[in-house]
Amino acid sequence: MALDYDVDLKVSLETDTKHQSLYKWCLKETNENGDQVGVDLIPFFWSSYFHSTHLEIHSFVSSKANFSFDGSKLNEIEAHNFTKKDLIFARLASGNYRDDDWRAPPSISMIGSTRKVENISLRINRTPDGAQESCTVWGSLAYDSEVDFRNEKTEDTIEISLYLENDNFDSLFDLIRSSQIDRLSLSLSQVQGFYSEWSPSISTRRIKVLANLSDHGIEVDDEWKERIPSLGRVGEVSIAVERTYSAKLSPALVDGDEDDWLSESDDSDLESAIKKQSRSDGELRDKFLERSLSRISKLLGILIVIEVVRAFF
Repeated sequence: MALDYDVDLKVSLETDTKHQSLYKWCLKETNENGDQVGVDLIPFFWSSYFHSTHLEIHSFVSSKANFSFDGSKLNEIEAHNFTKKDLIFARLASGNYRDDDWRAPPSISMIGSTRKVENISLRINRTPDGAQESCTVWGSLAYDSEVDFRNEKTEDTIEISLYLENDNFDSLFDLIRSSQIDRLSLSLSQVQGFYSEWSPSISTRRIKVLANLSDHGIEVDDEWKERIPSLGRVGEVSIAVERTYSAKLSPALVDGDEDDWLSESDDSDLESAIKKQSRSDGELRDKFLERSLSRISKLLGILIVIEVVRAFF
């Protein structure tokens, strides 16, 4: 069944570019009047950054059918052979988590579309037996389809698949399961199918994505079908995980000497000090204000005494 892809602009290959010294070919988007929309698009191989907005872990246990429905072996039921599969799933947003105005996250959209891609996800699996660790990217333009006699709309989608060896996978899986990760950051470089305008900079404000030539309606000969990169392999990938600890006010700062600041200690000492804090933030604040007012009152008393002494002399 052919899918009805939601394409806003016509996409074509341009081999006679205005800037031959910079790039020999590019992809162009044009509107219904034939006017170019946006910039010349060339492969973007520099780093692209993402961060998680949601993390999940899944474990599955399943088996294959243990008898045949063709009627020949209904009585020959074999024992179920269950296999277990683990999966790490993340919803992603474009850019670093703490992007500032200078490095604002790039907008990501599909080539031939003016829509921003909102559905970006990461799936991390164990490598199959004998396979190497790898990373690939798959994507699709939005489309309408009929599923089980129901009309359904699928939005623009980018899905990153990462396969890790058992040790690397288990380490990440256990951190998420024990709630030791607040955020996951992902960096991809040399991504086939990522495009942007030419720039001397290694960063970009916009990334356009080519899922495959046919879905985007790009008509080229067989030679160019091999030369134009579409989504698939990733040259470099890195993952960073983040856990944030918030420092809390120690009761010693309120009940003890004002110079008794929390000294440097190892993580266990810090955790122990935090656990000993049994008062609520409101109680600590009231106590702090009470002590502050007391000190101010004493200071005012001293100033009054000084003025009285001055009056006599």
